[in-house]
Amino acid sequence: MFDRTYKVHRYVLDVLAGHPGRAYQCFRFPPDAFVSLRELLVSPKHLRDTKNMLVAEQLGIFLRGVAHAYSYRQLCEFFQHSLKTVSRYFNIVMCALVSFADEFINLPLAEADCHPFVCSNVLFYPS
Repeated sequence: MFDRTYKVHRYVLDVLAGHPGRAYQCFRFPPDAFVSLRELLVSPKHLRDTKNMLVAEQLGIFLRGVAHAYSYRQLCEFFQHSLKTVSRYFNIVMCALVSFADEFINLPLAEADCHPFVCSNVLFYPS
C-alpha cells in the first residue's frame, strides 16, 4: 500500500516550487496563496509541524481532498498515510480554517437592501 520511493512531503514541496499551473491543478491554489495560507495558519499556532508531517503536507491533504472531492481512501493512497492519520489532519486543518470565520467573514447588516435580482427570483428569495 505505502510503496512510493519518495516522501510525500517532498512531493508537496516540489509541486509548490515547480510550475504554478501544476500547483493549481494539484491543490486549486497558486503556490504563493498556498504559502500565505500556510503562514496564516502557523502564525497563531493553529497548526504546527509534527514529528511525521509538515504543515504544508497537512494543508495539502485538506486542499486536495476539498479541491478534487477525494475520499479519505483516495487521500490515503495519494499521501501514503493511514486512514486515521489522514482523517486526523484533515479535521485539524478544517477546524483551524473555521476558527478564522469571525475574522474573515462579514455578514451583511440587517438594514442592507436585498439586490433586486435576488428579491425578484423565487429560487433565491422565496416568499
